[in-house]
Amino acid sequence: MKKFLVISIAVLVLILGGFMFYVNNMLNKIKPKERVNIQKPNQNINTKTINVILFGIDARDLNAPSRSDTIIIVSINPQNKKVKLISLMRDMYIKIPGKGENRINAAYAFGGPELALKTINENFDLNITDYATVNFYGFEKIIDQVGGVEINVKEDEIKYINSYMKETAKLFGGEYREVKTAGLQTLNGRQALGYSRIRYVGHGDYERTERQRRVLTEVFNKVKNQSIPKKIGLINNMLPYIETNLSRSQIINLVTMFSNLDEYQIEQLRIPIDNSYKSQKIHGMAVLVPDIEKNKNAIHEFLK
Repeated sequence: MKKFLVISIAVLVLILGGFMFYVNNMLNKIKPKERVNIQKPNQNINTKTINVILFGIDARDLNAPSRSDTIIIVSINPQNKKVKLISLMRDMYIKIPGKGENRINAAYAFGGPELALKTINENFDLNITDYATVNFYGFEKIIDQVGGVEINVKEDEIKYINSYMKETAKLFGGEYREVKTAGLQTLNGRQALGYSRIRYVGHGDYERTERQRRVLTEVFNKVKNQSIPKKIGLINNMLPYIETNLSRSQIINLVTMFSNLDEYQIEQLRIPIDNSYKSQKIHGMAVLVPDIEKNKNAIHEFLK
């Protein structure tokens, strides 16, 4: 019995050691950034949730200044098994600390993720300190890692998907497969990127945020339906394309949560909400001037 226990403990130690080595090797692939300290805590947001802001930038290089044309707050609550997605429309005209008033997506270009986080927190009375950023190239690669996403493409979206893919091919090289027909189909990374950038058909940028959340939801669904080893492998393959300030312990916690993703449900919100903003032209820019109080309350209510 003693020999059996010694052998069992030794095997367990080897397994744990191997797992920690794998996790450490996986975390070394991340493009780390210093954590952002927010001075003003907020007590209205559930502190047991994991809140991260996703930035999608159109920079061809993560080190180049760029606007964040995609801004999505991701809130993961392990207690009620919910993932909440909040799109912040890029044309919202709000106060950017130290820079006056401008579109919200300009904050990232002015001061990177630090200023973008500060802008969102100060305008909407939040206390989110964590972010993750991907550019066009990284987005494309992440979608390919999960095997593409299933999207119901509309007839009037086809030409824009193909046009954006042509542009991407010029930037990064490689081939692209044109979308030929409308209907439910699996889009690869380059096709999904083109789909996510569409804003000239449908309801303009409002519908573009829907497309972006749709793609993100499909990625979530693809990952959650995989076995635990495959889930961890997918995360491992995605990390090189992400810049984040999440700590190692936070990422390990997220990896652990990914083991039971199939139990989670997704809820969505768009900011500004309906009837809470005015479309105006300021300094030659078409912008949305939001009722900050209404939208702040909508975010806080949604994140409860």
